[in-house]
Amino acid sequence: MVWDPGAHLGSTALHVFELRGSLYTKSSARYFESLGLGLIEWDGVFEGCESRWLRWCDAKGKVLPTGAERADQERDRADQERDRADQERDRAERLTERLRALGIDPDAG
Repeated sequence: MVWDPGAHLGSTALHVFELRGSLYTKSSARYFESLGLGLIEWDGVFEGCESRWLRWCDAKGKVLPTGAERADQERDRADQERDRADQERDRAERLTERLRALGIDPDAG
Protein backbone atom coordinates (compact mmCIF):
# COMPACT_ATOMS: atom_id res chain seq x y z
CA MET A 1 0.00 0.00 0.00
CA VAL A 2 1.25 3.45 -0.88
CA TRP A 3 -0.35 6.61 0.51
CA ASP A 4 0.38 9.52 -1.83
CA PRO A 5 -1.87 12.45 -0.81
CA GLY A 6 0.08 14.79 -3.09
CA ALA A 7 -0.78 12.55 -6.08
CA HIS A 8 2.85 12.42 -7.20
CA LEU A 9 2.39 8.85 -8.45
CA GLY A 10 -0.86 9.30 -10.34
CA SER A 11 -4.39 10.59 -10.04
CA THR A 12 -5.25 8.74 -6.83
CA ALA A 13 -3.81 9.16 -3.37
CA LEU A 14 -4.04 5.53 -2.28
CA HIS A 15 -2.36 2.77 -4.25
CA VAL A 16 -3.02 -0.79 -3.10
CA PHE A 17 -0.97 -3.75 -4.22
CA GLU A 18 -1.54 -7.45 -3.72
CA LEU A 19 1.10 -10.15 -3.74
CA ARG A 20 0.28 -12.78 -6.36
CA GLY A 21 2.95 -15.39 -6.59
CA SER A 22 6.19 -13.46 -6.55
CA LEU A 23 4.79 -10.22 -8.01
CA TYR A 24 2.86 -7.33 -6.57
CA THR A 25 -0.08 -6.32 -8.73
CA LYS A 26 -2.25 -3.24 -8.42
CA SER A 27 -5.54 -3.88 -6.62
CA SER A 28 -8.65 -1.84 -6.01
CA ALA A 29 -9.32 -3.56 -2.68
CA ARG A 30 -9.61 -1.26 0.30
CA TYR A 31 -11.17 -3.77 2.67
CA PHE A 32 -9.02 -6.61 3.93
CA GLU A 33 -11.24 -9.54 4.87
CA SER A 34 -8.48 -11.40 6.71
CA LEU A 35 -8.00 -8.39 9.02
CA GLY A 36 -11.65 -7.40 9.25
CA LEU A 37 -10.50 -3.86 8.50
CA GLY A 38 -10.49 -1.46 5.61
CA LEU A 39 -8.91 1.85 4.78
CA ILE A 40 -10.75 4.98 3.80
CA GLU A 41 -9.63 8.48 2.92
CA TRP A 42 -10.85 10.95 5.51
CA ASP A 43 -10.73 14.73 5.69
CA GLY A 44 -10.47 16.09 9.19
CA VAL A 45 -8.34 17.09 12.15
CA PHE A 46 -5.92 14.61 13.69
CA GLU A 47 -3.60 15.69 16.50
CA GLY A 48 -4.32 19.32 15.72
CA CYS A 49 -3.57 19.11 12.00
CA GLU A 50 -6.35 19.41 9.42
CA SER A 51 -5.65 17.36 6.32
CA ARG A 52 -6.65 14.27 4.34
CA TRP A 53 -5.79 11.10 6.24
CA LEU A 54 -6.08 7.36 5.94
CA ARG A 55 -8.42 5.92 8.56
CA TRP A 56 -9.37 2.39 9.50
CA CYS A 57 -12.96 1.52 8.69
CA ASP A 58 -15.36 -1.39 9.01
CA ALA A 59 -16.79 -3.46 6.15
CA LYS A 60 -19.46 -0.81 5.50
CA GLY A 61 -16.90 1.99 5.26
CA LYS A 62 -17.70 3.49 8.67
CA VAL A 63 -14.63 5.17 10.16
CA LEU A 64 -13.40 3.51 13.35
CA PRO A 65 -12.69 5.97 16.16
CA THR A 66 -9.13 6.60 17.32
CA GLY A 67 -8.22 6.06 20.96
CA ALA A 68 -8.54 9.80 21.58
CA GLU A 69 -11.96 9.89 19.89
CA ARG A 70 -13.14 6.93 22.00
CA ALA A 71 -11.91 8.69 25.14
CA ASP A 72 -13.76 11.88 24.12
CA GLN A 73 -16.95 9.89 23.44
CA GLU A 74 -16.67 8.18 26.84
CA ARG A 75 -16.05 11.53 28.55
CA ASP A 76 -19.13 13.00 26.82
CA ARG A 77 -21.20 9.97 27.85
CA ALA A 78 -20.02 10.29 31.47
CA ASP A 79 -20.80 14.03 31.46
CA GLN A 80 -24.31 13.36 30.14
CA GLU A 81 -24.86 10.69 32.80
CA ARG A 82 -23.62 13.04 35.52
CA ASP A 83 -25.96 15.79 34.26
CA ARG A 84 -28.88 13.34 34.24
CA ALA A 85 -28.06 12.25 37.81
CA ASP A 86 -27.81 15.88 38.95
CA GLN A 87 -31.20 16.67 37.39
CA GLU A 88 -32.74 13.63 39.07
CA ARG A 89 -31.26 14.62 42.45
CA ASP A 90 -32.58 18.20 42.05
CA ARG A 91 -36.02 16.83 41.17
CA ALA A 92 -36.00 14.56 44.25
CA GLU A 93 -35.00 17.50 46.46
CA ARG A 94 -37.83 19.66 45.05
CA LEU A 95 -40.34 16.89 45.66
CA THR A 96 -39.05 16.43 49.21
CA GLU A 97 -39.44 20.17 49.86
CA ARG A 98 -43.02 20.13 48.48
CA LEU A 99 -43.95 17.17 50.67
CA ARG A 100 -42.53 18.91 53.74
CA ALA A 101 -44.41 22.09 52.83
CA LEU A 102 -47.59 19.98 52.84
CA GLY A 103 -46.75 18.68 56.30
CA ILE A 104 -45.59 15.25 55.12
CA ASP A 105 -42.29 13.86 56.32
CA PRO A 106 -40.87 11.92 53.37
CA ASP A 107 -38.30 10.25 55.65
CA ALA A 108 -40.93 8.77 57.95
CA GLY A 109 -41.60 5.34 57.00
